[in-house]
Amino acid sequence: MLHHYATKFKINCAKYYRNERLVVKYCTQYLDKFPSSYSTLCIRAETFGELKRYEEALNDLNHAIMIKHHKPTAWCLRGIIKGLNKSYMEAVEDLNHALYRDENDFLALKWRAFCYYEMHLYNHALWDLNLIINSGCADAFTHLNRAEINRILKNFMEATEDIKKAFDFENINKALAY
Repeated sequence: MLHHYATKFKINCAKYYRNERLVVKYCTQYLDKFPSSYSTLCIRAETFGELKRYEEALNDLNHAIMIKHHKPTAWCLRGIIKGLNKSYMEAVEDLNHALYRDENDFLALKWRAFCYYEMHLYNHALWDLNLIINSGCADAFTHLNRAEINRILKNFMEATEDIKKAFDFENINKALAY
């Protein structure tokens, strides 16, 4: 039992220090003993995604969804991975599943807005970004993304307002570098 906690601690330390290789190693060790660990499958899948190992990420997320299909995390992560892999329609389907399970999943809303943007469905993307902003959970990225969509839609006044609002956030330099 103690080994169980030690391995979980190692996973968390490796995540904290952003050592993806060790996260995968420790998650794999843990999953060898507890193959139905939903959270560990999601952590390893997220790490595979960061490493651009999308097929392995999707395998873990498919397994996690089979284990606990009622939880939104794996649906959201699978939508993100599919979005990164440019399968936008499939990504939107998974993100919709996540939002069905948790309507306040703002990460799913941000990624769905991204997918809509990539599919040139700007009004849909704007709708999702507005939901995030109106909820009070927006950051500088959200306002800059909405400004970009408003620029494309030739809503220049709204775009200017969003750029001004983005500068109210501490992470504006990070957002501008993005």
